[in-house]
Amino acid sequence: MARPRVPETESGITGEFTCEVYNDMQRGLRDRGWIETKDVIKAGITSGHALEVGPGPGYLGLEWLKATEGTILTGLDISADMIAVAEESNSLETVLVQIADSNEARTGRQIDLGVRLLEPLML
Repeated sequence: MARPRVPETESGITGEFTCEVYNDMQRGLRDRGWIETKDVIKAGITSGHALEVGPGPGYLGLEWLKATEGTILTGLDISADMIAVAEESNSLETVLVQIADSNEARTGRQIDLGVRLLEPLML
């Protein structure tokens, strides 16, 4: 028989100051390339809809979105304070525009390549 689950927290990281400090730390990890995004991708999580439980400010998930194509991310955090910090610190609209620009550039390169391959056949 399985033992009952022991909750780690009932509120998560709370308080504006604590959440801001945690956000600064996570941003620093991201800026140094120390977020585990490559490990997530190496583990085969490269497509589909992912659920990130306890994302904090959300840097891991957002980096994963930028590194993958056609993916969807849902973050679920117990802390309303951390959700507020994540919403303020991460411009999801900017991330989505970057992803769209990247996809548009990739599509443009694929079209260019296709035209170059077909052009000799059309001449």
